[in-house]
Amino acid sequence: MPGMKKEQSHKHRALALLSAVGDIAPPGHPSPIPIERANSTYRAIFRRYVSEMRRSKKAAEDWWDAIVETETERNRGGRGEALRQLLVERPLGALSYGEVIATVRKYWLECAATNRQSPEAERVPPECLVLAWLDAGNDELAQFLSGWTFWPMGLDESGNWV
Repeated sequence: MPGMKKEQSHKHRALALLSAVGDIAPPGHPSPIPIERANSTYRAIFRRYVSEMRRSKKAAEDWWDAIVETETERNRGGRGEALRQLLVERPLGALSYGEVIATVRKYWLECAATNRQSPEAERVPPECLVLAWLDAGNDELAQFLSGWTFWPMGLDESGNWV
């Protein structure tokens, strides 16, 4: 089934992104937990994140569609050739839109700040909040974000997410 391959691919990419955090996570990074076990503070952050990410995704797709349309009009090879050329410069397409990156960073950092104020047993890994939890009813956002090949995050010299 064609849809099944796409779904498996998205799940595989998401799992790879989630696993990659372990390569750089600071000491004491929380273990993944399902959204059902998270306290109300984290669930409220997640609801705001989903709402804002839906707006960011729509803006990113509109932006990308306009770029593809403009390039298609300039290119005699048609839409396919225009898209191929654009993906050489911007291989992540709509995911490279600044608002998408800013939204993930904003909520990742909010989750990390909440973790610093929460008991250890209640902490939520930021990658769960911004990606893993999306599989519980927000598949279109999970599929969209799983196209990333990196996290737009890093650590400072003190081991804090930046």
